[in-house]
Amino acid sequence: MKEPYGSRSAVRARLFDVFAHSSPLLIVAGLPGSGKDIILRQWFARLRAEDPTRNAYLISFPPPHRRLGSGQALTLGVEEVARQLGVQSIPHQEILDGFRRGRVDCERVEAMADELLAPARGARLILSGYQYQSREEFDRLILAAVRAGVNVAVSVVDSIRLSRVAEAQGVAVSLVEDAQLVLQGPEISAIARLFHVSLDADALARVQQLTCGSPRAVGALLLRLAGVTRVRATQEHIEVGIEGEPEDRWVSVASFAASGAGLRSVSAGAITRERMREALTMLRSDSGGMLELARCEQGQQGFLPFVLRLAETGRMSMEAVRAVFGHSFEYVARLCAAGYADVEFSGTGGGDFVWRPAAREIFLDWADVLGADRELRVQERVARHAVGARFAQWHAQNGGIAEALGILLELGDPEMLEAFAERRFIDLLWEGQLEGFSSAFVQSDRGRESRLASATLGVLASFPLCRNDASAARDAQRLIEVISELRGQGDGLHQLSTDLQLLVLIGCTRAWDACQFVEDEAEALVVQLLSEGSIAETEAARSHVLIAIIAYLRDRVYLSGQALQRVMAIGTTDVAHSIAVVVLAGIEGYVGQDLLPASASVEEAVETLTREPLPSFTAPETRSLIALSEFWCRFGEDRFSDSLAVIRRAIADQPAALGQPLVLWAYTVALLTTGQAQTANALYERIDADGGVTGSGAAYSVRLYHLGAVLSALSAGKLERALHIVQSCGREGVTEVLTHTALAVCTGQESSGVALMKAAAPSSAYSHRIDEIIQGIQIASLVRAGDVDAAAVLLRTVFGAAREADCMITGRFLSVEDVRLLAQLAADAGEVELSRIFAASAQGPHVLRTGLMRAELTEVELKVVRGVQRGLTNVQIAHECFLSANTVKTHLSRISRKLGAHGRAQIVARAQQLGIL
Repeated sequence: MKEPYGSRSAVRARLFDVFAHSSPLLIVAGLPGSGKDIILRQWFARLRAEDPTRNAYLISFPPPHRRLGSGQALTLGVEEVARQLGVQSIPHQEILDGFRRGRVDCERVEAMADELLAPARGARLILSGYQYQSREEFDRLILAAVRAGVNVAVSVVDSIRLSRVAEAQGVAVSLVEDAQLVLQGPEISAIARLFHVSLDADALARVQQLTCGSPRAVGALLLRLAGVTRVRATQEHIEVGIEGEPEDRWVSVASFAASGAGLRSVSAGAITRERMREALTMLRSDSGGMLELARCEQGQQGFLPFVLRLAETGRMSMEAVRAVFGHSFEYVARLCAAGYADVEFSGTGGGDFVWRPAAREIFLDWADVLGADRELRVQERVARHAVGARFAQWHAQNGGIAEALGILLELGDPEMLEAFAERRFIDLLWEGQLEGFSSAFVQSDRGRESRLASATLGVLASFPLCRNDASAARDAQRLIEVISELRGQGDGLHQLSTDLQLLVLIGCTRAWDACQFVEDEAEALVVQLLSEGSIAETEAARSHVLIAIIAYLRDRVYLSGQALQRVMAIGTTDVAHSIAVVVLAGIEGYVGQDLLPASASVEEAVETLTREPLPSFTAPETRSLIALSEFWCRFGEDRFSDSLAVIRRAIADQPAALGQPLVLWAYTVALLTTGQAQTANALYERIDADGGVTGSGAAYSVRLYHLGAVLSALSAGKLERALHIVQSCGREGVTEVLTHTALAVCTGQESSGVALMKAAAPSSAYSHRIDEIIQGIQIASLVRAGDVDAAAVLLRTVFGAAREADCMITGRFLSVEDVRLLAQLAADAGEVELSRIFAASAQGPHVLRTGLMRAELTEVELKVVRGVQRGLTNVQIAHECFLSANTVKTHLSRISRKLGAHGRAQIVARAQQLGIL
């Protein structure tokens, strides 16, 4: 195809001097549309015009219609060289036959270069369009020709391979690249005049700004400014359609340039970005060479793919460019030298690659051209995805999770997105990068199950829907079941991702009974993977925090504390560290132990969390935990009213916080220690009315719920309610022990203090606070039973293990009478300080009262109970009591309600427990 401006235009004659004084090997390397082939052909025409007998030959490699094998390409090349040189029969015909059959013996050809190329020794051989067939075999033949005395000029897109091989072989190279091929101001003006366009200084500057001097872009824009509206390529010419003329009328560019049309003056205001886009679109019909190049080696490797891939990013750190592309600095330097891009350096020594907007738009237009071809569209998609995946990986490894996700969402490959979501699950979760994942959750069951990590993030992105919409909740529950079945499969990283997904789903759906002990496995995996170096410290700390918060919400305080102490040990100074400090402070108050190191500052951590954005999945919980930390701090200072105000404010700001077990427990303790037992009991009655532990959907821990409900009922004098609650409460665990002990002491019953303490002691390393309460109640029980010596021993144990604040809190859970007895007992034993503490604790509201009102039975009801104890039937009891059988049945119903018993056996057992029988 002829050049667009015809042989008249020697607008870049400045390059001819460069060519004339070049080394034996001249490489003209330019991007598509740089005019490199045109300028070589023009140079050849200049050489022949100056001296028709000059020993110069032009070999043109037209774009192939399909990618050729090495043997075919070499055959065509050798035959073309032979034709141009006028050689009728090439020596050693078997070599050419070998080429045709695809058996290339390059070493033999190189060895015979002198003989084969004897007619061209001292000649100038110009290989135009070499980029279409450039490959390693041809490069070796070119260098053999140069060593044989032939001066060779070639046009390519990427010169790195040929230049480096030439340098290794000691062949001198002259290199002309895009920086010299871009059009300068005077050249643009000259081309404009060829197209009958007159540009003033402002208009010329505008053309340069919109085209960055790219010859193809300049030609397109000037044609559009000249009134050309359409372009098409024929076998011999480029033809154009003129504005205002019939659509079926076409003229060649050469004829258009030679026409006698006057100059059209164009102002800068008429040269717009929209006009530039029209010009680029207009030239797409002349994109055959670009499409063919994309099928060749030079179009699929090296500089051109680098430009196309980088054009999609707009801006990229040089570190990322270097990590993703091999020859990044040579390529970046080439683009910057041509004026297509810049490198902006920061004060820290790093730099960002930044496209000039016009250049990027031109190169993105190339990508659109390639995307219009079905075969190349698939090829382009594969290439884009491969580079995009590398960019995403680099960003993720360097803390750019949002950037990495943006790249993958733009690529639109669900499988790549799922792989990224699984590997970077905790980071996406932590940074709230949930955009694009909602669609993975609202798919069919099969669609969700093929993208579990993405679907889980989709649940989090729409978790209010999962809590309020029954269908969405069922879908989320189904995800829990599917992921649960996959636990333990794959490598450690995959297993950790699976466990973290389960924890998130449990938190979103409040399925607190699902997948028991998944936190333990996840915690062990984090420790293992961190020690192996498979995950970074930041990722480990974030995983520990997620595990700790879910464990905390499930009332697994010991595991939560362990995970958070590991965060502290990692030593990060980010939000994860601040969350760990705040939650540990809350656990300290709950368990009555020192867990934070002396260097940790709760105030600074709270300030950080109020200043920095919180991870989306922990934001509500973290705000509650901040309030809990403040609550226990004030509670430990005996500021009970202040602590109640803190927890009430937290619940008012976030009503759902009351559904967290430790928030409910703290609120209960605050109400009881400030004398508001009726309010506390009413709270639990309301929860029961809403469905209780299992029906409310809140995060109530069964154990803490039972304990709070029983203590509230006992403090409010609701013995029957307390008895009813205890019926459903087991005897395993610290809180269950305390629940039964509290009931026994407050109803005046003997309780096996030693047995209870043995049951409670090994339950948890974090049972200290509850142990204190149990011990205090046991001391009071021993005092009432008259075992003063045993009470004194236990009292000294409590005082030796507890702090003053702990003893004050212990005292608040006893009746005033019990605390006074303890104060007197301590004074008699010479424990002056302990006596003072308990005397002070006697001032103020107390949770449990001695000798709560027992269920009062009438004389008739007592006779009925005794009859039941003896095993009598209703008729027999009626006969003894002179009642009807129906009346006995009515009495039994009343007795059952008073004693909180169901059935005859429970009536007898409860009456014995209460001392009625």
